Amino acid sequence: MTRDQERACIFDLDGVLVRTNHLHFDSWQVVGRFLGHALDPAIEPSLRGLNRSDSLGVVLDHLQVDVTIVDQPKLLEMKNTAYLESIRSATTSLILPGIEDFLHKIKHKGLSMAVASSSGNANYILEKTGLSTFFSFIIDANTVRKTKPSPELFLNAARELQVRESHCIVIEDSPEGVEAAISGGFPVIGIGDKALLCKADLVISSTTELEINLLENVWKKDNLT
Repeated sequence: MTRDQERACIFDLDGVLVRTNHLHFDSWQVVGRFLGHALDPAIEPSLRGLNRSDSLGVVLDHLQVDVTIVDQPKLLEMKNTAYLESIRSATTSLILPGIEDFLHKIKHKGLSMAVASSSGNANYILEKTGLSTFFSFIIDANTVRKTKPSPELFLNAARELQVRESHCIVIEDSPEGVEAAISGGFPVIGIGDKALLCKADLVISSTTELEINLLENVWKKDNLT
């Protein structure tokens, strides 16, 4: 087995591979309107990286709605129905800039790839956007007991890839995702606000900055080259 084949990349989905955070937020707005309120767009970043149930908790807290007086399963289903409707016609237009080129480069280098997402719709979105063929495994909220900030998603992905955690670079855009990766023993590249993702090994501002040499730099930093 070559050195490159002993290394891998694990990607988050929303905000890393595809641009769907706004669709999630719009779907939560449907729930907010049902409850008679409008959501402040400022809370959208706090929903990133969370599963549906945890996101509902953030939404209800923001709206100051008592969780004990609402039908939470109904609200979760309402949100998911609205979201699925919004991505029914999803195309490659949802793929973030530079991602396809980066995935091709990783594939050419012989590195394994997996997706580890708190979304319960990861498989569907990857199929709709045509990205599923790049990944050996897709680990989502339907396959684990705990989602981020638990490292279970990433640990399961590494196990499926048969690559040790320290040799799998996680690429994330949320503080919860970065926390999950670090607690699982993974090196991590953050995409977004450096102040929010400061615990990552490396932070870049957008997906257009993703290059193979960044992976090498992170592995070198952790003495894995």
